[in-house]
Amino acid sequence: WNIGIQDPRGEQGTAAGYLKVTDNMVVSTSGDYEKYFKENGVRYHHIINPATGYPADSGLISVTVLCPSGIDSDGLSTACFVLGREKSMELLERYGAEAVFITTDKKIYLTDGVTDAFQLVNPEYSIVSE
Repeated sequence: WNIGIQDPRGEQGTAAGYLKVTDNMVVSTSGDYEKYFKENGVRYHHIINPATGYPADSGLISVTVLCPSGIDSDGLSTACFVLGREKSMELLERYGAEAVFITTDKKIYLTDGVTDAFQLVNPEYSIVSE
């Protein structure tokens, strides 16, 4: 399957890239672009950081997680969004999951297991290799 990953700053239905997904993998995405409002130029979204009680501000605008379990994939995408990319790596490894992170500056970070499966289609974004 080729799964489109929504461009978090584009119109509904436009993709930043596509992810080739094999059998027995579930895909979940959490982002700040579905349920939000803007006030005085500030975006207030629905993913709350439980430590602060405010919308998560981790430098991410979208996290897509792939793993064998749907409930794990859904929970991990939200947790990783709140934690931020760097702090998410240990959690993803613990669950045998892979991820696509999109940052506020339109950079895309891929975990090792999806580097060959992701195809960038929007030139406003760039893939960062570490």
